[in-house]
Amino acid sequence: MVSGTTERSGVGKLVGAVVALAALYVLPSLVIFPLVDYANDSDSLSLLVELIVASMSVGALCLLGGTHMLDYERGDFARVWKYTGPIMVVSLVMGALSIFEYVSSGTEVSPYWLSKLALYTMLCLGIGFYEESYCRGIALGGLLSAFGRTRAGFMGSVLATAVFFGSLHISWGALDFSSASQLAQALLKMAQTGMYSVCLSAAILESNRLSGAAFFHGLDDFLVMFGPYVLFGVEQDTNYVSSGEDGALMIGMYVVLVLLYLPSFIKALRALIIMPLPRRGGLYGEGALPARELEVAYRAVVDARSADRAVARSYFDQWVAYYKSLEAYQGQQTWAAQQAPAARQAWPAQPQQVSSAHPAHQAPVAPVGQPMRVMPVPPEGYVPNPTRVAATQAPAPVAFVRPQPPVPPQAHPDAASSGLPTPPLGWAR
Repeated sequence: MVSGTTERSGVGKLVGAVVALAALYVLPSLVIFPLVDYANDSDSLSLLVELIVASMSVGALCLLGGTHMLDYERGDFARVWKYTGPIMVVSLVMGALSIFEYVSSGTEVSPYWLSKLALYTMLCLGIGFYEESYCRGIALGGLLSAFGRTRAGFMGSVLATAVFFGSLHISWGALDFSSASQLAQALLKMAQTGMYSVCLSAAILESNRLSGAAFFHGLDDFLVMFGPYVLFGVEQDTNYVSSGEDGALMIGMYVVLVLLYLPSFIKALRALIIMPLPRRGGLYGEGALPARELEVAYRAVVDARSADRAVARSYFDQWVAYYKSLEAYQGQQTWAAQQAPAARQAWPAQPQQVSSAHPAHQAPVAPVGQPMRVMPVPPEGYVPNPTRVAATQAPAPVAFVRPQPPVPPQAHPDAASSGLPTPPLGWAR
């Protein structure tokens, strides 16, 4: 952090997140218990539980300042697919195999499958929003608020959330700790779901939005549940640890799943390792990305070598987050005065609009003294790509200019009102 600026510690957000997690662990039971008699069957009760805990989790996320994390923009689902697409393919295959098994054994399709379809659609949607807001929204957001300034703190927060998410899938009270088989199943299940959590975290942290991950998560669960619970009306079973001979089969299945998840996990881990820091998360005040036209225009102007595409995406996400939330980093004057000479020399003497043959990029530069979108110094490896600029169909004009050469704070007439974003540390050439 440059001198002359102040930075919130984020401890308050972390404490708030811990309190919210504890309350969400206890309160749903108090609300659900009086309503148990109104549920017709176990499936209806499961739906009731998921809708209540999902509503509470989303409400807690909003109270902690993460309302913008619920935004959804075109491309959010594809962003999640980038990291977890192979995992959904695995779920699709598992669902197809379960249907084949029931058909082969002569099991008849349930006469209530249509009503079950509606019920499980809502159930899986509730699961998606509950687990994403609870784990990747509140838990991860709280940790990043306090520890997202350093690489160790950032990665530690992601991995701690993964362990926490994995532990939620184990019924620890019913686990026989003297059984090596049950312990192995529990650890392997935690590994599988923990890897899934890392993949979802990578997608969410690129945009500070979790709705895409929630929809993806719900669809992923639905693919597995559709055959046994919807088509054939089997009673729902969420116990991930078995005893006896079934234990060996479960261990084998979890080993296969961990191996199948491994490529997606490695891809997400590599993306997380190179994400620019600090990255304090949605609860801290880093806003979500703006409208789609900003993203298209940015990607048209700045491109990276193919090996650095992940860096390009994360750099863009971080830049817009700070543009939308300048309260996280104040002091444009101090930053401009203290930038390294090499970074200052990279820019021309006067503001210069980045333009191309495409008319969408011919928007006029804003008059002096008015706020405008200014691109910070890109990291090494970024060069304008005229071919891509010309080929991109930006939906709306967006003017990107290069900043003026830095001047001493007292001689910078527009610094206080220009709305220029302050790049985080480490973004100098």
